[in-house]
Amino acid sequence: MIYHYIIMTHLSSRNLKSDNKIYLHQSFIQTFSDLSGREFETLYPLIITKTEKKMIEKRIGVIAMLANGIPEAQIENELKVTHQTIDRIKVHLKLADEKSINLLYRKLRTIKIKDLIKTILDTQRRASKRILPHAKN
Repeated sequence: MIYHYIIMTHLSSRNLKSDNKIYLHQSFIQTFSDLSGREFETLYPLIITKTEKKMIEKRIGVIAMLANGIPEAQIENELKVTHQTIDRIKVHLKLADEKSINLLYRKLRTIKIKDLIKTILDTQRRASKRILPHAKN
């Protein structure tokens, strides 16, 4: 599917009144819960910017690769993230409750995590072959 992103303005991260925050959170949950894959693909680019999408996808990649014992240096190289980013994700996961972590890993398993990692690694290898100049004989 081709994503059509609109250019969205930056929103303030300032805190909201408690009632507004609760209402917006509930609206967010209602918007995305129980969507089919096709519905999600339709709504996602209307709400999430291209940059936010890339960041979320990279986080999922880092989590998947860490869960499968991929060395951090390789994760940095393949996903073009810093070791600080990986460290922050690891800390975030350590602070999360066990029920949430189990749900995350269960969801990742449904997308065939090994296939995801293979795709990431294969894509990076193909890209690096295109970038490197061919040796002359």
